[in-house]
Amino acid sequence: MSNDSDYKYISLEYLEDISSGESDFLIEIIDIYLVSIPESVAKLKEAVETKSAPELAYYAHKLKGSFNFIGCTQLAHFLTEMEAYGEAGDENATIPGLLEQVITQSLGVAEELRHLREARLTDR
Repeated sequence: MSNDSDYKYISLEYLEDISSGESDFLIEIIDIYLVSIPESVAKLKEAVETKSAPELAYYAHKLKGSFNFIGCTQLAHFLTEMEAYGEAGDENATIPGLLEQVITQSLGVAEELRHLREARLTDR
């Protein structure tokens, strides 16, 4: 069985709490995230590249909620900053760096979710 120290980005304790320890439900949550996160991160990247402030705010907000829901508070913090820049229409020079952090960490989140999913399938 995995424990929180096995993960850098996700909070196993938080995921266990929201799934009430039900492996099938946790696997469902993970499956949804493994599809939706890459799609939304790609849209966020596109918004940054096209300098679309409304799209930046929208996808940063969407991802922030998603990452908060699975306990990724550091990643949610980066997205809060990006959302604020998008809402203000601010082409802040830190946005590309924030985007790189989001991309890097979201890949780490996906890898950890895949690992957790496999562990839960094995524990059945």
